[in-house]
Amino acid sequence: MPPGALDSAPTSLITPRQAAVLLGVSESTVRRWCDSHQLATARTTGRHRRIHRGDLLAFARAQGLWRAAEEAPSASGRGGRLAPTAALAERLHAALLALDRDGVSTFVHEWFSLGGEPEVLFDGVLAPAMRALGAQWEEGGLAIFQEHRATQLVLAALGLAHAFLPPVPGSAPIAICAALAGDPYAIAPQMAALVVQAEGYRPLLLGPDTPAEEVVRAARATRASLLVISIGAANDPEQLAAGLTCLTDFAAEGHAALAIGGRALGASAAAAARGRARINLVGETMGDLRRFARARAGSTAERDT
Repeated sequence: MPPGALDSAPTSLITPRQAAVLLGVSESTVRRWCDSHQLATARTTGRHRRIHRGDLLAFARAQGLWRAAEEAPSASGRGGRLAPTAALAERLHAALLALDRDGVSTFVHEWFSLGGEPEVLFDGVLAPAMRALGAQWEEGGLAIFQEHRATQLVLAALGLAHAFLPPVPGSAPIAICAALAGDPYAIAPQMAALVVQAEGYRPLLLGPDTPAEEVVRAARATRASLLVISIGAANDPEQLAAGLTCLTDFAAEGHAALAIGGRALGASAAAAARGRARINLVGETMGDLRRFARARAGSTAERDT
């Protein structure tokens, strides 16, 4: 599959002809896979056949048509390999600084279309790029509107990135991703939603500034099995402590696991959080979340068998 193939189109459904181009095969071959039910399809209201991008990705990987990300050529690097994450972070930072909407979306979607792992992108590329922007803003080298617009570009790209992951069945466990009241940072919950989807959860993204009581209400209503809480700001420690108490009280009921993490969770706060009996994970990276979600999903599957 060529680099950047699954582009930033707003729909997650493509035609058999488009799928053939992406996979480098004939359209008749794609239609034969569809007819034999090897490749899942959907139908439009006009009865035209369409293929979900996530299904195509899963099929391509299973059939060996999908090159591993570390071997795939990419506009992100040269010579047939993805560039080192530091170089990629610089490239993404430049696109954000220029408020280059197409550059940001193409970068993110190319990563996923090549089969790149979400936590590697988030921890090794996106986080450093955003930190560089934050440092420029603090030093007065970046206007507020630029920082806000760059954030919106990232959120838009991540919002469409779900289509690049294999679809999750309706019976899959639900993971709620949010930041608590007083925390305005929206990117981390969005990243978390992609990470848990990669491990087979159905993400329910509540976003930033969500009261803990509403997180619990949503968890009860949806029977969520995992709560992922980002702590990007802690301007009111008492409010944060009250919110965590609310969530740990709910987690103590045994219906859902609780994972927290974020840049505002300093060493002392993290130590205090680890002392709370019903916080299952106090993580520092999206990689920590991915490993936890994978382990929990595996243990849940074992219990269900």
